[in-house]
Amino acid sequence: APIHFMQQRVRGILISDGMIVLIKRVKQDKTYYVFPGGGVEKNENLTQALKREMKEELGVDISIGKLLFEKRFDRPGLDQTEYFYLCDIIDGLLGTGNGPEYQIGNEYEGTHEVVRLPIKEIEGIDLLPAEAKLFVLQNYGI
Repeated sequence: APIHFMQQRVRGILISDGMIVLIKRVKQDKTYYVFPGGGVEKNENLTQALKREMKEELGVDISIGKLLFEKRFDRPGLDQTEYFYLCDIIDGLLGTGNGPEYQIGNEYEGTHEVVRLPIKEIEGIDLLPAEAKLFVLQNYGI
């Protein structure tokens, strides 16, 4: 039987004052945005992973609210589920993360930049996954 991986990923939806925190990715000539987060490691549960990822990627400590939704990706040999949680920043300064994606010579392609945008502006950007973008616009857009 082929090797089958199951992977869990966590994402934070950080909204305050009509603004949302996102990661801007630029690869070659393509610019797109994602929700901050990453993979769950072997010894972690979802909320531990989310707290670690927010610290690494954004430089902040968070409190975790409700699970807003989950999205499943099925690719050959990989089952991946992403869990999107509503989060609040309780401490730290956005943009001070020092996770692996910011290290010189990392294996990530392109650049990562923490941005904070008005929710009404996300309609016009390439924010992935599309379902999460739609969810935010429908539930938090003015």
